[in-house]
Amino acid sequence: AGGLAQFERQLVRQLRLWRPEIVLTSVPGDGPQPLAHLVNQMVMRAIDQAADPTAQPEQIAHAGMSAWTVKKVFGSLGPGKTGDVN
Repeated sequence: AGGLAQFERQLVRQLRLWRPEIVLTSVPGDGPQPLAHLVNQMVMRAIDQAADPTAQPEQIAHAGMSAWTVKKVFGSLGPGKTGDVN
């Protein structure tokens, strides 16, 4: 598996292991920030997968983990920026 797939699998594993109710991620701001955008998208995908018992089934079958649903996700906009809570 490629590096991004391993990163995603690790994120899902950490969410299932630590079981956070809230996740804070960075939201890409003005200008080109491809790495910030990629990390944000990977975190959001991992949150969806952590809640899906059919995603990354080896974690559930062999590591004894269970699906976990994050209750809230907040995105940091950076210094001087304000946003809404939805």
